[in-house]
Amino acid sequence: MASCIQIRSLQQAYLDDELSSGEKLQFEEHLRECPACTREMENARFLTVRLFEVFGRDRLQDDLTSSIMAHLPEMDTPHFSGVRRVKGFQPKSVSRLSRVASLIPVFVPVLLVILAALLWAAWPTSFMKEAKAVGVITLSRGEVQSGHTTGHAFQETKTKDILAKDVLVKTGENGLLLFGLLGPTQATLYGNSLLQVVNERELLLEQGRIFLDVHGEPRAFRVGTPHGDIRVMGTSFQVDTGPQGTSVTVVRGQVLVENDKSFALLTGGSQGVFQKGGVPEVYQNVPAKRCLEEARSVLPDPGAERYFRSQYAAASILPATVQKQIFMVETRRRPVSAVKLNWLPDPYAEGHAGYQVYVSDSALNPLFKAYIAPDVFKDKSRDNLLVAVPENLQGEAVSMLHITLMPDYKSGQVETSFTEVSAIGIRQ
Repeated sequence: MASCIQIRSLQQAYLDDELSSGEKLQFEEHLRECPACTREMENARFLTVRLFEVFGRDRLQDDLTSSIMAHLPEMDTPHFSGVRRVKGFQPKSVSRLSRVASLIPVFVPVLLVILAALLWAAWPTSFMKEAKAVGVITLSRGEVQSGHTTGHAFQETKTKDILAKDVLVKTGENGLLLFGLLGPTQATLYGNSLLQVVNERELLLEQGRIFLDVHGEPRAFRVGTPHGDIRVMGTSFQVDTGPQGTSVTVVRGQVLVENDKSFALLTGGSQGVFQKGGVPEVYQNVPAKRCLEEARSVLPDPGAERYFRSQYAAASILPATVQKQIFMVETRRRPVSAVKLNWLPDPYAEGHAGYQVYVSDSALNPLFKAYIAPDVFKDKSRDNLLVAVPENLQGEAVSMLHITLMPDYKSGQVETSFTEVSAIGIRQ
């Protein structure tokens, strides 16, 4: 295994995507096992993002050598060989050089103005001018087509194409697509797949297989399938969906899978398999790294990858607060009939987000889930709500309830600050 010194010497090369696939795999493996290097890497990543934000507008994309050389003044080369120095006499070539040197303060501002004009003319159209742009296609191989959800016309997809909201992407049997989404998220879409890009933090996989590297940030990342939803904050995982169901294999991080009946929390090395209306089946110690190795075996186009990396930092707009709220409630193994949620009423009359409520035991085994409609938070006369525990679970003897409150932004963007969560016991 590589040492910390070796890994830290590769940090910038990793951020610039200049490592080989083997070096990248070794680098990421070390980060998973070394908290110190992980913190160092996050600091370096943050600094790189800030640099892109500050200097992204001035980043040179094209080679301007020929244009600059064409505007440089012609200068005679001075020749000193064979010139005899005489006291009080300066050779003409030296005198000419002195005159040229005296003009440098005049030439330099002129050259700077010329360079600025050339940069302005050669600068490509900004990524941000694409009103609905959410990412960049970094590699398109084989049969890959895309079209908009409002139309039915599909066309060939090429490397370096801009990826917009509400785009449908389909791959043939030999098709392969790599793309980056603002956030950032890196994705590998395999053959015989149909995917809808809703926005930079939400995908709908109708069929096929996709591998995702989701960078951690406050906003949750969602992948919808015909059999249920997958929600993550920051992780690497693969989703494979077909007529028989959907499987989610997690390489690192945590992934929440849910359908209309139940949910399950998956961690690194585990896999969840579920169908619509069925309880997810969870398997531990699956060969998840094979999914990572397969995704890393195909590299993006360097030019497209650099362009995406230079743009996502300035284009990403993160919310100011962390939305997911977690509470631990002691029950002392007493029967519980309901969970009481308290919050601080806000001054807003509308635009509230609804909330998903996930209740698990102390070992994070799922018990039940519920939903709080956004209209509840419009009523400023109330500041609490009782969430009933299903009757078949009221007799469960658990010592602790793990409660996660996650906003659903489909209804609005206004978040609610929950202050306390408590358990209501059953009167004997």
